[in-house]
Amino acid sequence: MARARSTSGGWVVATVILGLGFIISLIVMIIVAVQIGAAQEQASESQRDLEIFVKRVERTHDDVKLAVESSKQAQSRKSVVRFLIDENRELKGIIQGIESTSEGIKATLRSLDFPEGATLLDQISYYRQSLDAVETYLVDAEDARKANKAQLVQVEQNKAQLEDNYQQSVKDLNQNLTVEREDYKQSKQQKRTKERMLAEHLEKVRKKLSTDNAQLESVLAQRNEQIRQLEARVEQLVQFTEKGSRETTEIEPDAHIVAIDRDNDLVYINLTQADRIQPGLTFEVFKRNSIVRADEPHELTGVATIEVVRSTQTSSVARIVYLDPRVGLTVGDKVVNIAYDRNAIYEFVVHGAFDINNIGTPAMADNRRVQGMIQGWGGKVVDELTYQTDYLVLGIPPKRAGTLSEDATVVDIEINEAKKRIWAKYQALAAEAEKLKIPVLNQNRFLRLIGYYRR
Repeated sequence: MARARSTSGGWVVATVILGLGFIISLIVMIIVAVQIGAAQEQASESQRDLEIFVKRVERTHDDVKLAVESSKQAQSRKSVVRFLIDENRELKGIIQGIESTSEGIKATLRSLDFPEGATLLDQISYYRQSLDAVETYLVDAEDARKANKAQLVQVEQNKAQLEDNYQQSVKDLNQNLTVEREDYKQSKQQKRTKERMLAEHLEKVRKKLSTDNAQLESVLAQRNEQIRQLEARVEQLVQFTEKGSRETTEIEPDAHIVAIDRDNDLVYINLTQADRIQPGLTFEVFKRNSIVRADEPHELTGVATIEVVRSTQTSSVARIVYLDPRVGLTVGDKVVNIAYDRNAIYEFVVHGAFDINNIGTPAMADNRRVQGMIQGWGGKVVDELTYQTDYLVLGIPPKRAGTLSEDATVVDIEINEAKKRIWAKYQALAAEAEKLKIPVLNQNRFLRLIGYYRR
């Protein structure tokens, strides 16, 4: 019985001990499970924290591997992040500054027109090459500056030499000018003396010539008039002789006198308003049985000169301006104005200087007066002789050029040459008219044939 209780009590103790051990084991397992869950939760949290710095796929990147190896080899056992932070700080310090940011660096590069996509080292290499080129250019420029400086020194030396030469030249010129001034003063004084003596001599000669000229003027005027008349007469005779059997040019009358008012010195001619008659038109009157020719060898003179005062539809009235007292007017007398024609327009070439009022000085102004008369009475003035030209009107024959002395001036030579040209032109026109069989009228004949009178 006692053994039985002892056996039963030991079983109970064993059961209790076994229960306690199970409970303790269960408690330990629970504690371990709780610790394992906490460790797993902590491991997950660490994994999440680690992935914030580097993803699992990024751990195989070459830069990360290089950072890991560098961290393992470092004596201080830096972490990979610390290694990367130190590398980043070092790069920032090289580029812009430790405290700078990536965005700040990018903004700085953009402000410097840093090309997009270009690496910093490539650009630095490019700038280095540019800098080397600039330095080479600066060296060349410095060499050029030194060469220019040497040239400038030479130029300055040349300038100094030129200035010295200039000053010496000015000095020499001033000396020469002083000498020339003295010579000029002496020459001027001598010239004044000669001029005074010459003026006195010329005054004596002038007085003598004035006295001689007063005595010769009247004789010379008479001789000139005689010579002019003889020259005109000779010219007429020469033309008449040279023409020989040439057909004479008879001038048809423009009208006839149909009535005469002797008390009022008026005549009526058979020209009307329809014949383009205008007041002031003059005519020369010839006897009805006379023949009027443009190439008449002797002086052509009518018996009267008339001037139209008015025209009507049936006739025209003209006043008698001049009448030859030895010959009277009769009905049927011929009326002629060589520049006028009721049915045609005559062409004239007018050349030379004229002396319409016989003042002894031919002038081109009278040439224009002659042209005005022709145009005023219905004629046409042309510049050149052609087969259509009806008359050539020549002015006073020009004087022929003389022989010049050895001391003739340039002005004298030019005047003499001009006289030669005028004479040659005058003769050439007369010869051309002869060739073309164009009647030539001198001043007197022309004025007679238009009934000119001095008002």
